[in-house]
Parts: sequence; C-alpha cells; structure tokens
Amino acid sequence: RYANFLGSVRDAVNAHCQILPCPQAAELEPSRRERLTEILGRPTLDSMLLAGSPGATLWTDDLVVGLIARADFKVTRVWTQAVLFDLRERRVITAVQFNRAAAQLVGWHYLGTQCDADTLVAAAEVAEWETARWPVPQVMRTLGDEAANAVRRLAAAATAIRAVWRQHGLSDFARQRFLFAVLCGVGSVRRVRYLARLIPDLFHLDVLAADDVVGLIGYWLQHPTGLVRP
Repeated sequence: RYANFLGSVRDAVNAHCQILPCPQAAELEPSRRERLTEILGRPTLDSMLLAGSPGATLWTDDLVVGLIARADFKVTRVWTQAVLFDLRERRVITAVQFNRAAAQLVGWHYLGTQCDADTLVAAAEVAEWETARWPVPQVMRTLGDEAANAVRRLAAAATAIRAVWRQHGLSDFARQRFLFAVLCGVGSVRRVRYLARLIPDLFHLDVLAADDVVGLIGYWLQHPTGLVRP
C-alpha cells in the first residue's frame, strides 16, 4: 500500500510538473558548489538556481532554505500555505479545502503554518471528531505555543468553541470532546479560566449554550486531562 502511495506521488509529479536540467550549477565556483551541495543536497541547490530564472520562484516550507536562497541567489520564495491561500482567493479551492489542508500541514509539522479558529474545527473534521486522532492533538498544541500571541490564541479557541456549539448534527459528546481537546491544547489553568470568562459575551443571547460550555470548563479545571501549567 505504501509503495502504491509513493508511486502515485511520482505519477503526479510526472503528469503535472515540468522537470528541468540545471546547467546553472556548473557555473558556480567548484568549492562553493561542493559546500552548498553538502549543506543542502544537490536537488535543493538545483531548485534554488532554477528559481532564479525569470518568472520563477522557490516553493519551500524550509525557512533556512528560503533564507539562503534569498541571501545567496536573490531568489523569492513561497510556501505551501501561501500557495493554498492564493488558490482559495482565486476560488480554485474552497475555504473548507483550505482549512482542512492547513490542519493537515500542522499535523505534518510544517513549521510556520498559521492557525485560526477555522483550522481548529477543520482538524476535528479531518479526524471525524475523534479528537485523539491525527491531526487534532498537533493542531491543538498550537494554542499553547508561548511564542505566539496569547490573546489571539485564546480568541481563536473561543471562536472555534462557539462554531462547534452552533454546528447542527453534532452530538453533545463530540462537542465535549472538542472542548476538552482545546483546553488541553491551551494547557494553562490561568488561561483556561480567562477563556471561560470570554464565553458568555461570545455566545450573546444563547445563554443555555454559554452555561453549558462554562460548566464543562469548570469540570475540566477540576479534572484536567493532559499536562497543564498554573
């Protein structure tokens, strides 16, 4: 099965990509070419050089490769989420496809992928609301990323919770599991309590739903799942 999957990737490249030689590599000073090949690998070096051609750009999710390409070869760079965003804006793909792809990128550890409330919900949809399954844990962990803006992370969490509570056809158990996955991702008692204070205003007139969420958050604070910080 895995061999068939790899074969499908190869076939997709052959069907949809133009494969070019890279004579520009021969023009590099030999010691520099050898050094870059040792650091980057020959395919990556060739990609950088080809991306310097008129009308071309380098598609890489490797930040270091992107920085070297710009510094050494004055090459512009795009990355997967940026390409997907452009496709969404041009209506080549739908918003649903974009959000699910973003969740999968986080699940595959694509660094620098931007997450919002739609990404959190999409992760659960990809996992068919089994919140222990990939990519839910990986996506929820972004809520505890100390390098990211805490207010934005909590706003995304609150908005995602509201969206899930407003979805028709979901069981109460699925909603609860999603909420607990979010809280586990936040991973901080202090921030979870702050999140609970956001809920009533976010739900506006839907007092019963707000009370339900706040009550579940209170229960989780008494019986937290996963590792939590003060």
